[in-house]
Amino acid sequence: MKFDVNKCEYDDLTTVGKLYDTVTEYLENHVNYPKWVHGEYPSLSSAQVAYNNGNLYTVKTGGKVVCAFVLNDDPQGDYSVGDWQVYIPEGEYMVIHSLAVLDEYSGRGVGQ
Repeated sequence: MKFDVNKCEYDDLTTVGKLYDTVTEYLENHVNYPKWVHGEYPSLSSAQVAYNNGNLYTVKTGGKVVCAFVLNDDPQGDYSVGDWQVYIPEGEYMVIHSLAVLDEYSGRGVGQ
């Protein structure tokens, strides 16, 4: 299966919002490791903020959005307290946030 990763297009925003709704609803009924809250985060509104900042990406297969994520340089916390094997100065790394994959595509390598 071939996956295409691109910056989110405006026309895909509603689809990304629905993807986040689907994934957060699924998580609320299963193991919810990220502790995401359906209708709150991630959601269409958080996707809109990421899109406006130029940080929202989609993964498509056959033209269908099957994954969405945010990629930026904001660790949203103090990464200096981690026990890292390699030190990378702030501003020289990227962080993936809100990576969500539709359940039916889970385990197919979308996140790779």
